[in-house]
Amino acid sequence: MVEASRTSSGKGGRVLVAADHSRSSSLNLIRRQGILRPALGTGDEQVRTTLAGPESIEGRVRTATVFRSRYSNLRSPEAGDGEINAQLPSSSSERAADAAGKKDELLTLAYAPAVRPELSPFNHVLGEPKRSFVPPLGPEDHSWAATPLPASAFAKDEQTCLANGLYFEARGEEERGQAAVAQVILNRVRNPAYPDTICGVVYQNQSWKNRCQFSFACDDIADRITDRRAYETAELIGHKVTNGEIWLPSVGSATNYHATYVSPRWAQAMKRVDKIGRHIFYRTFGGGWD
Repeated sequence: MVEASRTSSGKGGRVLVAADHSRSSSLNLIRRQGILRPALGTGDEQVRTTLAGPESIEGRVRTATVFRSRYSNLRSPEAGDGEINAQLPSSSSERAADAAGKKDELLTLAYAPAVRPELSPFNHVLGEPKRSFVPPLGPEDHSWAATPLPASAFAKDEQTCLANGLYFEARGEEERGQAAVAQVILNRVRNPAYPDTICGVVYQNQSWKNRCQFSFACDDIADRITDRRAYETAELIGHKVTNGEIWLPSVGSATNYHATYVSPRWAQAMKRVDKIGRHIFYRTFGGGWD
């Protein structure tokens, strides 16, 4: 910074050069901070990034602005200048200045760091939870179906119960057929007439031999997983339906189904909505058990 001092008698004009202490002060501050904290070792940058989460857009622009000043005299290629100048009327210097400012902003953003994906597990644990999937309702679906699943539905034990239900009830079905069964299970979790947990729904009345909600849970046959690949498929489909990645409008708010080779009496009191693979799906008229 340069400033002229006042002129007094017997003294000529003097020019004083004020020292710029901002840079040295910043360096001293950084050095002091470096003494007070341990140095980052190999791998610490990744840990710090994971803890901090992705940088906001505003933060990236501020960072870019700092580094942009180093290239303030940088000229873009002549072809680029020609394209910009061709859009400016030579008679308006004000519009030309505005365009130059916009050009400078574009160059600033060009130096901004790339957006990092939000993959940090800390965002899920410590950050704001994302809103759960709310199923879209059809004209005949029951209103309770548009209810987000409880947070407990994403727990490991709950997802295990869901995978067990899909494996033992529908592992012979293709993805759409297994997803339909998963949708029925999760619809029951949403429905106030049923237990509000996946495990509670899958194993409801398991002590009633051959009279429980899902036959595998009360048939007195040991539940052994013999096909690991099929079980992993059931796990994957269960996760997708829970997350809302799969929703079958044709199944909608159905809470019941049966195999095509049986004809249960309860089916006559419900609305048939779809047949997928070897299962037929039903929606109740009243929205509860019937």
